[in-house]
Amino acid sequence: MLENITKKTVLAEKIIECRSFFSQFKGIMFKRHFKNTAYIFYIPFESKFASAIHSWFCFIPFDILWLNKDYIVIDLKEKIPPFKSYIEPKVPAKYFIELPSGTIKKTKTKEGDKLNF
Repeated sequence: MLENITKKTVLAEKIIECRSFFSQFKGIMFKRHFKNTAYIFYIPFESKFASAIHSWFCFIPFDILWLNKDYIVIDLKEKIPPFKSYIEPKVPAKYFIELPSGTIKKTKTKEGDKLNF
């Protein structure tokens, strides 16, 4: 389960950890929907470049959260459209999380919130 400790809300009941090269490469590409699921990506070190994403071959809009090593939200973007090229956080991130579109708004998640997974 992915929860916002600061707001005491649940962002997703199911977590898919993307640690391998293939799982990180694929993420939500080719998905038509992913309800109540969070895709969590682990970066070996805090980096803007390594935590940058694209939405090529993502057929649905989605939200993304970038976290630091302490699981604090350091940047977020809502409703990322399909087939957008380069999207990076404003500061280096250790983790990023892909969520169904509307999750950030529904849970009122903001920069500075602490998450738990």
